[in-house]
Amino acid sequence: PAISVVVPTRNGAATLPAWLDAIERQQVVGGVEIVAVDSGSTDGTLDLLTSRVTTLLRVASEAFDHGTTRNLAVARARGALVVLTVQD
Repeated sequence: PAISVVVPTRNGAATLPAWLDAIERQQVVGGVEIVAVDSGSTDGTLDLLTSRVTTLLRVASEAFDHGTTRNLAVARARGALVVLTVQD
C-alpha cells in the first residue's frame, strides 16, 4: 500500500462506521491499508473492525499507552507513508 492509516480504538462502535467509510472513499494510487490497535473494547468494535481493516492488533486496556500503542501499530504498517489518526 502507498499509505497506512493507523488508528487506536476502544469502544468506538458509535463513531467508527463513519470513520471507516471516509477512509474507504479515499482514492490513492497504490492503495490504503488500515492498521487498528484496540485496547479492550466491549461494545462490538472488534466485530466491526475485523471485516474492515487490514491489520487488527489487540492490547490489554491496562497496557495501553498513547506512544507505545501507536508505535506497535506503525511497526506493522507497510505503507510508504503512515497517517496517525483517532477513531472519532
